[in-house]
Amino acid sequence: MRISLISLIIFLTSCSSKNELDSYLNMMELKLNDQYEILNYESSYAIGDYMSEFKIKVTDNDLNKIIQTIKDTQGFQIDPSPIQSYNDTSSNPFFEKKAWLAKGIYDYLIIIQDTVRGGYERIALRIDKDSIITLNYNSE
Repeated sequence: MRISLISLIIFLTSCSSKNELDSYLNMMELKLNDQYEILNYESSYAIGDYMSEFKIKVTDNDLNKIIQTIKDTQGFQIDPSPIQSYNDTSSNPFFEKKAWLAKGIYDYLIIIQDTVRGGYERIALRIDKDSIITLNYNSE
């Protein structure tokens, strides 16, 4: 009975984290066609704030598609200075997309302003040199 309960908890947690990750990828307008592996998942709550981090491994096909999406982002920069990477290139003050390649690492950032509660949602995706994707979500 104890092993069954532990197995059920692990199963439900993995389903929940996969659904959460899929919703963030959807917000970034990224669709993965193949299976992917969640290598690590962490989340934390605080008063009014939520943060989660995923480390995932995707197929080469999906990885190349994500890299192309990053490169096709308006205002994509190669080796920008830290200040240039955060310059606003968006015409919509409530939705910003930023993308750059620096030292062989791809970064893709989306910031969505919450006009009702005054906070924001921030989703950052990073592709490291070893092709591991780290996705961070912050809501304030």
